[in-house]
Amino acid sequence: MAELISCRVCGKPVSSSANICPHCGDRSPEPYIDTLKYGFLGFITVLIVVLLFAGVIIFIF
Repeated sequence: MAELISCRVCGKPVSSSANICPHCGDRSPEPYIDTLKYGFLGFITVLIVVLLFAGVIIFIF
């Protein structure tokens, strides 16, 4: 069963199964995935792992 989501362009409610927003005509009405946030977290994670293998970060227990 489809649920209502907000169109990422006009913000009006649209069925999650819709291919086109009936209000503004946007072809992909599903909301944007926050790729910047996930990309930044992934970069930080990779950076920490690389620094750990390089021996730069020393954990004191």
